Amino acid sequence: MPKELVMDKEQLKKYVFERKLHPDPEKREEQLSNLNFVIIHNAHTTQEVEELLCRARVSYERFTPKKSAEAHFYNAKEGMLHLVNSRGVIRHIQDTNLIEALSDILDRKIKFEIEHYMKDPAKASRRFHDFAFNLVADIFEKLDSKEIEKQGNLNLVFGPHASLPIEKVDVIFESKNDYLNYKILKFQDKIIVAFDYIFADQAKNVLNHISQPPVDMIKKKNRISFIKIYELSVS
Repeated sequence: MPKELVMDKEQLKKYVFERKLHPDPEKREEQLSNLNFVIIHNAHTTQEVEELLCRARVSYERFTPKKSAEAHFYNAKEGMLHLVNSRGVIRHIQDTNLIEALSDILDRKIKFEIEHYMKDPAKASRRFHDFAFNLVADIFEKLDSKEIEKQGNLNLVFGPHASLPIEKVDVIFESKNDYLNYKILKFQDKIIVAFDYIFADQAKNVLNHISQPPVDMIKKKNRISFIKIYELSVS
């Protein structure tokens, strides 16, 4: 983690703990005492990691940190934490930085290793593009093509769902998945696709597929003429 931090030590501790450790104070203290090894499962899904641990007969507790949407797996006997990164390259960098910061906070070395998808960093990187492709395919499947054709554009919102004025819109569809959560909304007769908390590389991948969808995703006559993008900030 860079030394030139905007946060002081206590702020950094709170930031790291809320994103990587157990939300229960008692269980968090146990982790702080015994944690010594972290494995980042890069470009894997939560289900794949959980199945891997079950096949290996690893004893674990599944938990979700206070400020994270992803499941974490902790093996208390070995002091080992398993992280799932199905989001992208930037999330991978962030997780690595958070573990390094945790080592600094605890003043002891926490070892970590990266388990890339199919043990190949290049294949792991490509898999994030596949995740984005599948997400966009799912969006087009759920969209009402006649509605999109009628309004002539697709409105996209990037930002935490917690910041959405949800009481003012109709939720048509909601999807939760490892790569990126999204909602299809209707506001003043306009269809909107609202993405949850999103990293820059995810936004790039999603926009690439939305702006140039394959022929089998949407009929040519219903192609989107232009896209409007809005960004939400955390309230």
